[in-house]
Amino acid sequence: MMDDLLGRARALLAQSATWHDLRRRLDDADLTYPLGVSGLGTLLAEWHDREAAALTDAALADELAFWAEGGSFASHLKGYSATPPAILIEQARLRGWFVKPLGSGGAIVNAPTGRPLVVRGLVV
Repeated sequence: MMDDLLGRARALLAQSATWHDLRRRLDDADLTYPLGVSGLGTLLAEWHDREAAALTDAALADELAFWAEGGSFASHLKGYSATPPAILIEQARLRGWFVKPLGSGGAIVNAPTGRPLVVRGLVV
């Protein structure tokens, strides 16, 4: 049952330009309530993965620099719709960038060009 719901929701995710557009489509298809918190959480993680994968290397480095310099969701241009730092760090790892997890829960990330960035306070 949940797999079918997620499949239908993923089809809507592929058609949506923004998270708010996706939520509207889910509501219109009467999928929001049946998906529940767990299903919506899965979709949100997939949304963020898609957003991170779509970034150019330069944009990914800029996003990581924002978080490394003490940025927050409240101060991000996208606000709480911003891609979480942990997902950006994972995207850097997937691209083969140097990523070294820190014991404090953060990571050192070094893009192919630029300086190493220390992104703190995150679960990686």
